[in-house]
Amino acid sequence: MQLVSNMVRIVIIGASAAGHTLAVNLREKEKNCFIDLISEEAYPCYDKRRLAKFLAGSLKEEDLFLASESFYNEKNVTFRQAKRISLVNPAKKIVYFKDKGALEYDLLVIASGRKVVFPEISGIKKSGVSALCCLDDFKSLINRLIIDTVCLVGDDSIALECAEVIAAKYNIEVKLIGSQLFNGAASSRVEVINSRIIEIIGEGGIQAIKLEDGKVIATSLVFFMRVAGNVDFFKNTSLETSDGLVLVDESGRTNLDSIFACGSACALRGHPAQAKAWDEVVKEGSLLAEMLAKTVKELTCRIS
Repeated sequence: MQLVSNMVRIVIIGASAAGHTLAVNLREKEKNCFIDLISEEAYPCYDKRRLAKFLAGSLKEEDLFLASESFYNEKNVTFRQAKRISLVNPAKKIVYFKDKGALEYDLLVIASGRKVVFPEISGIKKSGVSALCCLDDFKSLINRLIIDTVCLVGDDSIALECAEVIAAKYNIEVKLIGSQLFNGAASSRVEVINSRIIEIIGEGGIQAIKLEDGKVIATSLVFFMRVAGNVDFFKNTSLETSDGLVLVDESGRTNLDSIFACGSACALRGHPAQAKAWDEVVKEGSLLAEMLAKTVKELTCRIS
């Protein structure tokens, strides 16, 4: 391997729980390398599990964060915030940014988590359709005036918690729509519907949604929380994926040279993809840090 510079440069895509853990633990184990932590958000790592409490008003924004920008400086980790990646060129080992600029790497880690995926249905681009996943999404919701029924599309306990918070906060009814939802809901104001939206109806903005069973629900706001791997920047490459997730071996290696992955953006090759708990993605970041620290030492010895 020919190195970018005299020291190994490790680029981590995603200041997720896994990416943050990897960067911090790797720096503690290995001082003789460059570490770049890239986030498409304008914030350091924060706890997404607590966003519903932030929405409810029981938690302040600053209480969400696991680190500050100065923290990364103190750890000698280059934190590149609000940087969206347009593509990765594995052959040249270059990451390209959407706002121009590029970054070379020796080792690359995909820790970009998941993002909301909007279904390809009629009306999906109408005003009133939004994602509800990241901190900015929740801050935008807090600033909305909501007086009518809200539809929320999601399949997990976080979606249910958010539905309950929205119903209580705005004193409205919430329809929680998903294909794999548990039966019932904790509140009479939240109706769980095991279905999917096939059309969004309205002139300009939303007036209603249509479900696959033909049922029409009047609403002016639809929030999508259903997620998939955030790895669009690897389109047109030979990176091995399945159901939108990067496939890795037990060491976190992908099928491409010098590229690894950890956290909720990846799945173990040969095993069914499953949602990962917070502790699990943190553990993956920590274990990958150990492995990469050894890899850095090996690469450094080759050029010494």
